[in-house]
Amino acid sequence: MRGLLVIERFILESLNKSAKNLIDLERDTHLNKELLLNLFSDLSAREIIFFKEGKYFLNQNKKHFWSKEINDAEAKKEEMKELMATLINMHFSFKSSLKMKKVRLTSFDEKVLTGYFKQIDDYLTNLNNTEKTIEIPISEQRLFVWGEGNYGQVVRESMSLT
Repeated sequence: MRGLLVIERFILESLNKSAKNLIDLERDTHLNKELLLNLFSDLSAREIIFFKEGKYFLNQNKKHFWSKEINDAEAKKEEMKELMATLINMHFSFKSSLKMKKVRLTSFDEKVLTGYFKQIDDYLTNLNNTEKTIEIPISEQRLFVWGEGNYGQVVRESMSLT
């Protein structure tokens, strides 16, 4: 089994909240019916979802088979690359906000920045935990990306990718 496309995980995240009929999935994801039906066909064949009494469900009985494979490191890496490439493209067509800075940090600055990243992470985790009570379509969620890396190491790694 292969990992998931971002759009497939998007659907699974919607179904993870609750089983839905086609209209509710269209509303939650803002994807058109034809695309959803096409994706359902593949996800059903892989026994990740099933259709019963007019609704689509995550296949919890087979979850131990498909969950490991769609959540392994390589699958997550490919999804993250797809999301990052899309965010970069959206940024340069003025459809998203994406920032990158190259800075020199003292050890004190690094500790302060690490604290700020932790505060952001804690805040977003808390929002994620409270969102279960808020009915906002999955398509309206926000995507946040942050982190850091050694510039020299990133440049050296980029040379090995070409």
